[in-house]
Amino acid sequence: MTLVGRVPVAVPITPTKLYAPNLVTRNVNFIWKAGSRAFILTREQEGKRCESGDAGRRVKEQYIMQSYSQQVDNSLNLTCLPSLASRLGKLPPGWSYEAKRLKKDVNVTTPILVGGKATVGVVIQDEFQNTYTYLGNVDRYLVALNQTKPN
Repeated sequence: MTLVGRVPVAVPITPTKLYAPNLVTRNVNFIWKAGSRAFILTREQEGKRCESGDAGRRVKEQYIMQSYSQQVDNSLNLTCLPSLASRLGKLPPGWSYEAKRLKKDVNVTTPILVGGKATVGVVIQDEFQNTYTYLGNVDRYLVALNQTKPN
């Protein structure tokens, strides 16, 4: 993760439900470069979605940190993030946090920009209001949530 900007927030934003997916309208292409450090939240659960025949087996949903926040803890900074797992006391069952060096580039692109249908991204927030974006196929995710219907 590289610091590319700061966004001062005059009025604190009301937090969403922790670790719950939120749909955000956007047109983006985020790139995390190979060799950079990334912070990943993983949710492992029994397969419920029918994405690629997942029903009945363990499924991992991964989210990569797109921004960290200083609204809850103004001392939080890039050097704190590798050890953040020890401070995430409210991780729900099946969730884990990992800091890792990326072996290859990771791209997260709004599906509509690359021939898909979705005009949204799926994001979650932790108790520090850090924001993570979904690393899977958003179109399939939405179909599984009955948010859109396939053709």
